[in-house]
Amino acid sequence: MSNEPNDPLSAFFGKQGDAMKEMLALFNGKQSGEGAAMAVPLDPKDLAEWSASASQLQSLWFGFLQEKAGEAAAKPDAFDPAKMMLLSETITKQLPKSPLEMGQKAAADTMAIWQSVAAQMTASLGGQKGEEPAELPRKDRRFSDPAWQKHPGFVLLHQTYLM
Repeated sequence: MSNEPNDPLSAFFGKQGDAMKEMLALFNGKQSGEGAAMAVPLDPKDLAEWSASASQLQSLWFGFLQEKAGEAAAKPDAFDPAKMMLLSETITKQLPKSPLEMGQKAAADTMAIWQSVAAQMTASLGGQKGEEPAELPRKDRRFSDPAWQKHPGFVLLHQTYLM
């Protein structure tokens, strides 16, 4: 295919979009592209079997939920405020920094991400390609490919994920 994008991430997202279109076309009875299969009409017997299976699955799920609700009700003081306070104190003591410091760090990282994306978008709109992308607050070897830093959308995606 000659119209495929050059970078692997765009190609990946494009292929996923094409696969989704073909899958939806099967349910709509339409062809989405060259060589796409037409929807096969469902047999009423198959529909009845699927309906029976779904009904049985729903019944099993509701039974499971009832059982778990009964177990939770049998436990005394499941939401005892004193236990909740003790739990929150224990969690807070285990944190490497105070919640205020962590919030400030998250806000600073978020601002750095947005400033980096804004700088990239401004540079690309002004035709100043070739500039190095701004330093990002979070790093991970899984996102070391330069394509993750070239497109502002990908920068937001991976930096938000890492946060």
